[in-house]
Amino acid sequence: MGCDGCAVHLIYTPSQESSIVRYTGASYFSTMQASATRICNVEKRLRPLIDEFDDLGFSSGEVKREVLRDPVILGLENGEITRCLKMLRSLKCRIAIKDHIFRHGELRAGYEVKLRISCLRKHGLLYRDAFAVLWKEPRVILYEIGEIEKKIEFLVRKMRFDIQCLVEVPEYLGLNLDKQIVPRFKVIDHLRSNGGLGDEVRLANLVKFSKLKFYNMYVKPYPELEKIYARFSGEVQVQSRHPVGMWKLFTPRQYLESKEDAKTISVARKGRLPLVRCVSRSLEERECSDISA
Repeated sequence: MGCDGCAVHLIYTPSQESSIVRYTGASYFSTMQASATRICNVEKRLRPLIDEFDDLGFSSGEVKREVLRDPVILGLENGEITRCLKMLRSLKCRIAIKDHIFRHGELRAGYEVKLRISCLRKHGLLYRDAFAVLWKEPRVILYEIGEIEKKIEFLVRKMRFDIQCLVEVPEYLGLNLDKQIVPRFKVIDHLRSNGGLGDEVRLANLVKFSKLKFYNMYVKPYPELEKIYARFSGEVQVQSRHPVGMWKLFTPRQYLESKEDAKTISVARKGRLPLVRCVSRSLEERECSDISA
């Protein structure tokens, strides 16, 4: 290695090789050759990656900071970080989520995507399917790897769904495991064990239903499930939109029915005149009487 940190190729002439072998021994010379080979391999391996960082516009300071934070970033395949950033820049999500993803810079964000892609692929998803899941549910990029693996393990082992269901319902990874997924699954599992389900519940119904819709469909008809479904059990109640007694302010004003109104309605019921004509005639007669009075 040179003083500036660049790799230096070690080249020996035949006379130099014989001198090294004579004075230092063959083992030392073999070690030197192996070290030179490793240096050349590292240079060949890292040069395309460094060039890729330069093409993406990353400064040397930013690259150095991320390498010191996690040296594994140097193990990225050629073009991998470019694909991750291309996906990130095409996200269609809320501005707050996108800003949170890029809070530490684009290089860190792209590397976080790479880690989650590897996690999903490890559990059986294809490369393009893993990208599709992250693009549809960007919040997964903000979750820790351990939390994602816990959700996948619960999905496959406990809920008995295939990992490919995540491609159709990526929203599953965006829900809270303890507060949303587990209570709903307990309700469905209880109904399934007691024969209370006519048709098998799909993952989309379990995940995409709102809290109120899920409660009305699966919990409300069965009072014993109130305690199982944590969101609507015991202490938690669904509050109405208006305070108690507010309906009195919206009650329409009632008027006493006069003899003329009763006569008009009876005539309309007998089919002699349309109700609108009867009402209008009654109003005209009432106005005339008021004017004469």
